[in-house]
Amino acid sequence: MVYRTCRHRVYPNQKQEQLFKEYLGHSRFIHNNIIGEIEYNRRIANLFNAPAPYINTNYAESIFNYLREWYPFINDLDINTMQASYKPVLQAYDNFFKRGFGHPKFKKKYQSSQSVKINNISNRIRVKNGKLYWKPLGWINLKGYRPEITGKIKHIRIQLKNSQWFIIIVYDSVLPDPFPKTGKEVGIDLGVKTLATLSDRKAKATLKLNEIEAKIKKTQKELHRKKHGSRHYQETLKTLHKHINKRNNIKREYYHKISKEIVKEYDVIKMENLNLKEMILDHDYSKGLHNVSLGMLKNMIKYKCELYGKKFIEVPRYYASSQYCHICGYKNTNLTIEEREWQCSQCGAILDRDFNATINILNYGK
Repeated sequence: MVYRTCRHRVYPNQKQEQLFKEYLGHSRFIHNNIIGEIEYNRRIANLFNAPAPYINTNYAESIFNYLREWYPFINDLDINTMQASYKPVLQAYDNFFKRGFGHPKFKKKYQSSQSVKINNISNRIRVKNGKLYWKPLGWINLKGYRPEITGKIKHIRIQLKNSQWFIIIVYDSVLPDPFPKTGKEVGIDLGVKTLATLSDRKAKATLKLNEIEAKIKKTQKELHRKKHGSRHYQETLKTLHKHINKRNNIKREYYHKISKEIVKEYDVIKMENLNLKEMILDHDYSKGLHNVSLGMLKNMIKYKCELYGKKFIEVPRYYASSQYCHICGYKNTNLTIEEREWQCSQCGAILDRDFNATINILNYGK
């Protein structure tokens, strides 16, 4: 058994949309107040050279109970959902202290993507004939529903993204039938100019979204000229979100298609562990990296390998796959990122940068 996820667009009526907004607002309120209380107590402890409070479930629970007493409106909605709102805060602090992630952040009211998690306690959430039922919500149609949810629903997530409402359903499912074995192995090098270069000389082209990108750029300029919060500002913002959603949907559909093709054709897939955060810091390439979303494609290939019985291998992050000659093993330490072809000074071979990298990725560890 595995947990699978499906995401559906929904069109709530006025009453349902108001309920969605209340859940998002209450969840954000709890999240921000718990972070604020934790940071206040840490500053006080630091001021008097006292030990800082240990951040765990009991500590967050005590702050949550304090908030319930002082702000009774929290109790108006489902208390289990409100109680689960502080768990991401605990995970954020755990990542901050133990894994070197950034400091936990406050949620903003008008950020483009917001969500709240609702656990399915006592099977109170169910799906039937393309509709989802939850007692506070009632029935709501799921756009594009396919009859695939046969297992128990673990939880749902109500999401507001770019002015559109979605319900994400996480449920139990059996593993699908694995793809037939082909006996093929492949190394893949991801890039901006060519999205994916394969070691058998195949390539997946980068999507050309110039028309929709131009519309986004034009609408962003129009938005900056509007008075923030005015009716014209809201109308222009809605148009901008429409263009962004269209671009993201085109990209997501294309990546699902090519990732499934790759997983179906090869039994062993090797890819680099890219440090995208560091790469984006280079201002010459940051816009291109944002547009191609290499991390999205890699994650799709990775989870599809696990789902369909194929093997996915990550090559270490700082392995210099482009600098090694795949013929003789010579390392060209003077290779710059602008050079797309280079000649090996040891064996004289003329090497294409991307194809040479895919061969080295494929041969890594053999």
